[in-house]
Amino acid sequence: MKIIIAGGGLSGLGLAALLGDKYEVVVFERDSGIDSRFQGYSIAVREDAICKGITSLKRMKVWDDCVNVWGSPLSHFTFASPDGAPIKREVAAEKGKTVLRIQRGELRKALLQQCENLPNVTIRWSSKVTAYSQTADTVTATLSDGTTEQADLLVAADGSASIVRNQMKGDQLVNTSIIGFMGMCNKQVDHELLRKGFSIAVGEGVMCLCTEFRFEGQWVNMFLIVMRVTQQEYNSKGWRGKQPGQQQMKDELLSWVKQKRLGGPVSCLIEQSAAEDIYLWHCADRDPISNWREGRVVLVGDAAHPTTPFAGAGANNALEDSLVLFEELTREGQQVDEAIDQYMARRVGPANHMVSLARSNGERLVSTGKWELLWARWFPSLSTLPNIVPFLDRNTPRKIRASLLSYSFAIGATVAALCSC
Repeated sequence: MKIIIAGGGLSGLGLAALLGDKYEVVVFERDSGIDSRFQGYSIAVREDAICKGITSLKRMKVWDDCVNVWGSPLSHFTFASPDGAPIKREVAAEKGKTVLRIQRGELRKALLQQCENLPNVTIRWSSKVTAYSQTADTVTATLSDGTTEQADLLVAADGSASIVRNQMKGDQLVNTSIIGFMGMCNKQVDHELLRKGFSIAVGEGVMCLCTEFRFEGQWVNMFLIVMRVTQQEYNSKGWRGKQPGQQQMKDELLSWVKQKRLGGPVSCLIEQSAAEDIYLWHCADRDPISNWREGRVVLVGDAAHPTTPFAGAGANNALEDSLVLFEELTREGQQVDEAIDQYMARRVGPANHMVSLARSNGERLVSTGKWELLWARWFPSLSTLPNIVPFLDRNTPRKIRASLLSYSFAIGATVAALCSC
């Protein structure tokens, strides 16, 4: 069987690394090479009741490098007030959580190396799938250079702005009016909220996340500042159209943070970060869909369930998609159509739930910020009520729903995984 994979990100290369021992696999990737563009700083890979990211990486044979070479285990999670004062701290091991912060670019390189070691896998750079057509038994992908490629199955792993999904479903990304500033400070900043841990502080209309991790052989600090803005505010601040690396953007961000009186390490991190290491991004998702296939075309990862980062599960779900699709395609005696159906039966529900949860969390966390502070003082343990979110509906009083959503959101590994950028 021949399989085309549209997209060479984490889910696409992960799937190719799994399938390459058994099938002919061709990956079409728009990038000109593995280092052609910025890949984001890090992701938090989790292993818990919600996510199986670590299991997926073990099956893809890259876990040892994650742990021994460029991974950064998170020992604790701290919830802080806007002024930086710790409110609650949890030790990961005591809560049965395993969270490892991994350089996204290094993980992608490791998955690529696994693919390059397999004679059945071909990576075609500077090429992307722009359309498809199919018969009952085959699918034909049209490529960006006008040529075509035929296969038995087309897997769309081409991200949140998936061209394949656009043809299949015709839907669009949903703008959440939330923007984020992500930056890395190469200098070591000594602060209790940073030392091999992860902190989150929620204030009025803003959320700050700070952590430290290994990057290119040294420990560095990363921050993520997320805020909700109106279109008028967005335009008036001059952030529209800003390119990364502009000193003016850094100065405006620092001024805004000080105006909000945000404490903790965030001001220091911004001041000591180079302007070229600060990026502006827009938070968007798509409405969940129940059918990820059309004939012999199937969606995985962000193409299937693009999500905001407020449930800490995006990359983990993408990796798990690839693992489950691999398991179903290689199950003895199972045909392709049945394998796709079984893959969706296992993945659509959990993945779509996390999209909805992330959207709800974003609404609550980047709003007034008041309830998010109150719950941490009311309850003695962040681990209470971890499964309450699925049972909340519109009949639940708004204030109770808001506080419990935030409470559930902040449990151990979910808090630690938020900054998967």
